[in-house]
This record gives sequence, structure tokens and C-alpha cells, in this order.
Amino acid sequence: MYMTKEMNAEFAKCWKTPIIFIQAEPGLRSVTPNYDKVIAEGKALCSSNENFSSVVVPGPHHVHLTNSERVAQVIQNFFQGQSLEEDNV
Repeated sequence: MYMTKEMNAEFAKCWKTPIIFIQAEPGLRSVTPNYDKVIAEGKALCSSNENFSSVVVPGPHHVHLTNSERVAQVIQNFFQGQSLEEDNV
């Protein structure tokens, strides 16, 4: 059984652990139909939870391999409670 959007939204509200979403840009944009919609829905799903953070890192889908220093800095800042704004990454 698949979860409905409403079920997913309620589930996301209950997350207690801090979560980071590192989005690669362009990532899979060229091969994913409705890419912007998929990303927007995911971020909207989690926006009701203060434990959710997201950041965009330039690179392809495997940005953790192609831009590993940048991704590592994002993760380090996240664990240290620092800003995830682009200027601090």
C-alpha cells in the first residue's frame, strides 16, 4: 500500500531528528520528468517540521563524489549547528 500525500505530511510532522536534504543542481533535472515539481513537493512536505533543513550544492546527481569537499562542508556545518546558507558553505 502506498502512503497518500496527507499520510506523508503527518508522518513528516512527527520527525524529531534533525534532517538535511542536500539537493544537487542540476542533479537529475535533465532526466527526471517534472523535476521542479518533485523537489518542491518534497520540500513542502518537510517545511512543516523545524528539524528539516535543505541546501543546494552545484553538481550532478552524484554531487557527493564530484564536489565532495563542498558536500562535506555542508554536512560539517549541519552537525555543528551552523548556517547552511550558500555563503557559509
